[in-house]
Amino acid sequence: MEKNTHGEERRQVEKVKIGERLWIGWIESFVGQLRSLVNSVRWSSEVSIGTLEKIDTIWRCQVWKASSLQRHNTQT
Repeated sequence: MEKNTHGEERRQVEKVKIGERLWIGWIESFVGQLRSLVNSVRWSSEVSIGTLEKIDTIWRCQVWKASSLQRHNTQT
């Protein structure tokens, strides 16, 4: 009877270890996915900021050209 108790105890310990490994694996996977999401959002926002800066630069150039043209037309 003592052998069965020891064997059962060992099985319970193994179940706990397996459960812990599953949780650790799940957490590592979740953290990896979260890290990928953060990097993706960071990259996306950098691209958006760069695009907005380009649009702003183009807009300023157009405004400058228009005001220069307007000044030129009023002087002639």
